[in-house]
Amino acid sequence: MFEDISIIDSVNWDTGIIYFNTELTDSLIIKYIPLQSFSSINYFLYEPTEDTVFETSGDISVESYQVLDEIYINGEQAFGMNWDQTGKADIEQEILLNFYGHIAGNWGFQGSIKGGRDDIPIPLTELDRMYLQLYSDFVKASVGDIQLEEKMNEAGDFKQDILGVDLEVNIDSFLFKGSYGENKSENITVILDVHFGYQGPYKLLHDYERFSIIPGSESVYLNGKLLEEEDYSLITSEGFLTFSPDISLEDDDKVIVYFKVSGIDYRRYTRRTGLFWSNNFFGFRFSDFGLKDVKDAPLNFSLNETTMEILQQIGDSTGNAWVDGGQFVGEDRGYYDKVDSIYIYRGYNGGNYNVKFSRIDSTQGNYVYDYSIAGYRFVGEGLGNYIAAVSVTPPVAKQADLIEIYFDRFDLSMIVNLLRTNSDLNLFSSVDDFNNIGYAGDVFVTFEKKFLHLNLQTGATDNNFRSLTSNGYGLFLEEFSSYVKDDCKYGIFNIAFFPFDFLYLRGDLQKLDNPDDDKINISSYFEIKISKLTTNIGFQFFSTDSVIQTDSAFSKEESNYSASLLYSFGFIEPFISFKFTEKSDSFDFKIYRTYARLPVFFKNNSSFSIFGNYEKQNIDLQEDWQNYLTSSEIGFQYSYLTRKRNISLYISKKIYNPASVNPMLYQSFYLGKFKANILRNGYSFFNTEYELNRELHIYRRPIYIEVREGEGDFGYDSLTSSYYPDIHGNYIRRWEQAGDGEPVTTVKFNLSFYPKISNFGLDFLLGAEEVSRSKNIFSLMYFSPEISFNKENTINAQRLLKLRLFYRNDLMKLYSGFNWDKKLSTDIDQNRYRRKYRIYTGFENEEENHFDIKFHYENINTQQVSTEEGASQENYSLFLLYGRKIGSFEPFISAKYEIDFYDNYIGYQFSDPFNQKALDISPGIIYESKLRLNINFGLTFVEYSIEDIPAELKANSCPGYNYHWMIRSSYYLNNNVNFMFSYIGEKNPDRKAYQELSTGVRILF
Repeated sequence: MFEDISIIDSVNWDTGIIYFNTELTDSLIIKYIPLQSFSSINYFLYEPTEDTVFETSGDISVESYQVLDEIYINGEQAFGMNWDQTGKADIEQEILLNFYGHIAGNWGFQGSIKGGRDDIPIPLTELDRMYLQLYSDFVKASVGDIQLEEKMNEAGDFKQDILGVDLEVNIDSFLFKGSYGENKSENITVILDVHFGYQGPYKLLHDYERFSIIPGSESVYLNGKLLEEEDYSLITSEGFLTFSPDISLEDDDKVIVYFKVSGIDYRRYTRRTGLFWSNNFFGFRFSDFGLKDVKDAPLNFSLNETTMEILQQIGDSTGNAWVDGGQFVGEDRGYYDKVDSIYIYRGYNGGNYNVKFSRIDSTQGNYVYDYSIAGYRFVGEGLGNYIAAVSVTPPVAKQADLIEIYFDRFDLSMIVNLLRTNSDLNLFSSVDDFNNIGYAGDVFVTFEKKFLHLNLQTGATDNNFRSLTSNGYGLFLEEFSSYVKDDCKYGIFNIAFFPFDFLYLRGDLQKLDNPDDDKINISSYFEIKISKLTTNIGFQFFSTDSVIQTDSAFSKEESNYSASLLYSFGFIEPFISFKFTEKSDSFDFKIYRTYARLPVFFKNNSSFSIFGNYEKQNIDLQEDWQNYLTSSEIGFQYSYLTRKRNISLYISKKIYNPASVNPMLYQSFYLGKFKANILRNGYSFFNTEYELNRELHIYRRPIYIEVREGEGDFGYDSLTSSYYPDIHGNYIRRWEQAGDGEPVTTVKFNLSFYPKISNFGLDFLLGAEEVSRSKNIFSLMYFSPEISFNKENTINAQRLLKLRLFYRNDLMKLYSGFNWDKKLSTDIDQNRYRRKYRIYTGFENEEENHFDIKFHYENINTQQVSTEEGASQENYSLFLLYGRKIGSFEPFISAKYEIDFYDNYIGYQFSDPFNQKALDISPGIIYESKLRLNINFGLTFVEYSIEDIPAELKANSCPGYNYHWMIRSSYYLNNNVNFMFSYIGEKNPDRKAYQELSTGVRILF
């Protein structure tokens, strides 16, 4: 056994590989402290400090860790200033710092700092993340951004980010924990209802108007794919999300946005204390967890005497208190002035107040929204539908104390929990405080013998019990898919008995008694295994009486009886099962099911399986049992899996045969899937997929719901009787099922191929999809043009082709490509046909003579299927660049010519088509050394063939001479220090010059 590190030759800390200078023949102990990756911006309260060992040979023992003898610091600091054409200056800085090391003895430290703000210097409370921890063998002390997590049983699992302190002391068998700090943020999830062809902005903060999104906290997913930052822009103060033009949006796209909002109604502080003691078989835990609002420190609104009187009177009733919506923000820093208690709109930086308005009944308000000024205007008492006030929630205080005693000895373990909650839902009022204190308790018992397992769990809460969580939900019981609430009782009992290797018996009894959710579940299971035969018999009874699923009381009972057989012949394992179900709902049903499967396993990494099932449903019609539905399914599956090839095939057919009492039509469904993937060097070289599916298509239609002005995503145009995207609108869109649906056939096919030889390569993608009403399955299988992609049969269809050829080396890149895409939809609220194709080519040479040539042609045609009205757009673009490298200098000149042809531009119906032409000439120079400099000046001439130019086009490409200029430089003092400078500007005929100057420094250490 070696006792020093002289045997170590070197260590690669990035990969975690150790190189030794001698042959190892004995056991090896490796002790180290794993540290967080500094390429990440994730921060944790507790960094892993446990021992980690690598095994070479022999036995390995583990000892307590030893802290490092060095101090390591790395990070990044950036500082910048920015001026615009008005002379307004913004000062910004960012910092990222990571540090860890050894102090003295067994004491070590680690931490991280990250932040960026407009003010200088950055206050510690405004840093995005700050974390510092001191640790030894028995103490861990942390300060900064801390994530508290505490399991408080019936009171709920609590998780909260705070800015505060955390202490953990471990002495012998005792462990003490204590935390205190101010709440930092709240995690929010928003599902966006996106609109076809509309990139945004979309509003995220419907329910959090007083809050702002924490920059960098957002994650935007489009149909399950995480978007990059360049795919969207987000105004965090207003909560407006806009997608880039490269992102194609459809009505049925699923967009989910995760983000954090800062602040709540009041400043809130959270505390946690805990004491733990344990020996070999007995333990004790006391936890105190509480949160409290600072009632005199509201956020985003002001309290006056009238408001406080209202809060004192309403007691624990929430949502009935209104406060003044005006907030003084400083001289000439707001939008409104206050004159004799009336707010007058003054425009941007024209007033001293910012005001929140609330929409109410049209006979009780005194303001209206004036579109001409984009603000609210006072019209008199009772004459408007807005008031300058907001509804607020009173400040609250919640506390939970938990005493837990556990025993674990031999085969028996038991946990007893006693919980006390103290919830004051209005700190301003003593009204209703008689019911603030509530109690809960539960018992967990587990007994395990070699042949017997017993589990018992039971608990209860009283009428005054309150959860710590904001939604009022406490402990989640998976057995019932329900949460524990006030006045709840529940019990769970499980027993498993297996006296012999071939025999297994299990029984379950579960009961939940919630005020609005009662459930009972009784089940038993018997399994016997003799030689290669396995058989089992099961029974389950389930009953629920709930008002959660529907507005009215909902009752349901269900009994299931099942049996199955499995026999193993080695490579063949036939299986068969039977199931009988009795259900009591609005009608009583009896359901008979049988399922059979015959799998065969081969030695060449493949398998083949045949399966089938049959189901019959009978319904009770006035004590007369009649057949309601008969269904059957048969199919097979084949799979082959190796490191270089993956192949699978699945085919099934399902038939629904309804009886005369069933309004459902006879339906025959098919499902076939084939997938093949070939890998080279770990990457996909060839991939193909084909799917044929006969299913029931459910139509959706949009429902537009009127909300308060400014809280919607859509507006209404009375002239065209249509709804349009508008972030300041007063309608939101929801979808509902339209009809019972109809059987359709879905066919999908895609083929991708990525060959590469030396520096030459090809990217090829071919795709097709058809959702059709046609019953001619055979013709749909190969996308027959006679029945596919037409408005008589097609519901949704797409054809896609992408082809790209390229040659690439270190100094040159040559490529050409073609994209072709067409879509047809006759579904509700889509009803359009779109065809788009794009041809492009390019050449880049970065030798002494720098050439860059790019050309593309794009054609887009859109047509409404029902009206056959359409619009088209063509775009031609040519870009040329020539540069000559002379030492460290490269003077260059670029030219870009674009011409667009429009026919029936959206919103503007012209009798004749029109076009737009643009020519840009931009000379410049690049210098690359320790100083990097890019100077560019350009002139763009834009011309339209019409005088009445659509506002959207004019805003982006103003007719006439447009000028733009840019100077950007960076100087690298060394590898760690970088100075930056930027000056950009533009001028067009309709606007005065826009200019922006920025400078900064970035330091890596």
